[in-house]
Amino acid sequence: MSDFSQRFLFDDSDIRGELVGLTDSYSHVLAKHTYPQPVAQLLGELLAAASLLISTLKFEGLLILQARSSGAVPLLMVECSSEGELRGIARYHAEQITADANLRELMPDGVLAMTVDPKSGQRYQGIVDLEGDTLADCLTNYFATSEQLPTRF
Repeated sequence: MSDFSQRFLFDDSDIRGELVGLTDSYSHVLAKHTYPQPVAQLLGELLAAASLLISTLKFEGLLILQARSSGAVPLLMVECSSEGELRGIARYHAEQITADANLRELMPDGVLAMTVDPKSGQRYQGIVDLEGDTLADCLTNYFATSEQLPTRF
């Protein structure tokens, strides 16, 4: 088991990408707390997103992704350092979670915050609504509304 990150390019195209695998990091996060499967999946997706994003940013410091809602999962939080160290946590109400629950059911009326906290320089935070069927959709929406390069997760 191991973690990895691999960049890739498509020749003669403006498309580049990154692939991450977080077997060790995800296992360590799940070993600290037994999450219901839908919560563990969301937390894993947020860990992967943070790993993908930190690899594209050129700074020393922390990237924090935080999703909050009024639903069964009021908090998902992942912190990733520029050295690739990951940690994450989820708060949830177990009695409200079904085995097949999706993002919309678990985190209604949610918001997603991305914070870049450099060791030197100004801290930056962007916040968008959790709009989409998946966290990948929500992150894609974040970049679409923040006027960054077209980005897909």
